Amino acid sequence: MSQSLTPEMVRLIIAARVVAFGSLDSDAIKELDGASEAFADQVPWDDEPESSNG
Repeated sequence: MSQSLTPEMVRLIIAARVVAFGSLDSDAIKELDGASEAFADQVPWDDEPESSNG
């Protein structure tokens, strides 16, 4: 199955793989944090209540 991924999704996946399977250095963590920012307004934190806006 082939799906189109946005550049933001690709960046996030690569950064997550680097941290999960390789490096835990501060640069890798910062890259993962930066990559996740593209989705921050769409995905709440675990303890964040869902808004009525979706």
